[in-house]
Amino acid sequence: NNSCFCLYPRGNGSAHCIGAAVDINPDQNPMPGQYGDIKNYKPGVDPYSIASTDKIVEIFGKYGFEWGNSYQDYMHFGYLECVSANMSKYGN
Repeated sequence: NNSCFCLYPRGNGSAHCIGAAVDINPDQNPMPGQYGDIKNYKPGVDPYSIASTDKIVEIFGKYGFEWGNSYQDYMHFGYLECVSANMSKYGN
């Protein structure tokens, strides 16, 4: 299960619009307070919840993507080099 948001409610573009971000299993990897309930985040118990030791984190990292766990967006992987170079034209 994955999702991509192309427009934020305020109408600005997102990294998802330009293919620089992807959200994986949003129900099991929530962004508390905005998208989902932290009670659903069970790494090590639920195989669909992403843990820092999971292979997917390593694989995305190998290709320049950063996992959003540092700001509690557990579903999110973003390609930061592309985002920082191009997001200003999308309103962010």
